[in-house]
Amino acid sequence: AATQGIKDHPEWYSPLTNQSSFEDFQLHIYTGPNPKCSKPPCPCQNAAIGDECHSSIEWVKTVGLKKHPKDFDGLTPLSSDLDVQ
Repeated sequence: AATQGIKDHPEWYSPLTNQSSFEDFQLHIYTGPNPKCSKPPCPCQNAAIGDECHSSIEWVKTVGLKKHPKDFDGLTPLSSDLDVQ
């Protein structure tokens, strides 16, 4: 969204710009005029060992990718935590 989507369809992301933060895009995709996500975004921070987001990342890497590979297209068990998040 932040790199290609806003170039191809800026009207989808108004009032965001290519300078908007990742968190701004994440919130817009959840709450914008055509929401695409059914769950709210994680709190705006990088996951830290022991927090709920980190536990979710570990679940994706160890369970989710095996049981639901189509839900995590483009990710692998070796993907970075930030890519999974």
